[in-house]
Amino acid sequence: MIGQLFSYLFLWYFFTVTTFGIWVPAGIFVPGMLMGCALGVLYLDLMVYGFGFSLLRIGASSYLVIGCAAMLSGYTRLTYSLAVVMMETTQSINLFIPIFITIAISHGVGRIFNRSLYEYSIRAKQMPLLRDHVPKCNEDLRVKQMLIDLFGDATGDRLELVSSVCKVQRLAEVMNSARNFNTLAVVNTNGALIGLIPKSMVVVLIEQHQWYEHKFTTTGETIEKAFEQI
Repeated sequence: MIGQLFSYLFLWYFFTVTTFGIWVPAGIFVPGMLMGCALGVLYLDLMVYGFGFSLLRIGASSYLVIGCAAMLSGYTRLTYSLAVVMMETTQSINLFIPIFITIAISHGVGRIFNRSLYEYSIRAKQMPLLRDHVPKCNEDLRVKQMLIDLFGDATGDRLELVSSVCKVQRLAEVMNSARNFNTLAVVNTNGALIGLIPKSMVVVLIEQHQWYEHKFTTTGETIEKAFEQI
């Protein structure tokens, strides 16, 4: 019996890894449920034959559901929604607390070792998805320092950031110095990045005189001379 369970678990694991690795749309949710049920039965056999527990006393079907929940939470990182799905699938309200505890433990142990399987899939497909947290080593990192580390040595330009409220003369100086960049990084007063603006759009805005003249101290002739050098 135990040998058959190990063979069943190994075959499903092998086929799941193979189909997922070659980008075949075979799904990983149902195979995860089957492998989790197999692990639950193996743990049940360990409790019965290894430690001598009574099968009627500990409940046989409970370990199938708990093993399935643990397996799914381990690689999908689902939490409360998975507990609700398992409870609705089995119609066992009395297993909600054990399932929730199992999911919490599986989720916590999984986060210690690696990311979820879906995060690895997103990174493999090069999808531009931001994480839900900032790495501790980058909490105090500013955009200017990051751009200098990435591009400063390669281009040789003096990287400058544009404030969300700045003078036209400042835009002319930045565009004249950053010749190898097609966009400019815009930051707020705290130095946090709020967006990017193409240099072509900046040129159009200045050509159409889209600025507040009462806050502008430099003459138009000075700006025209500055942009002639770009």
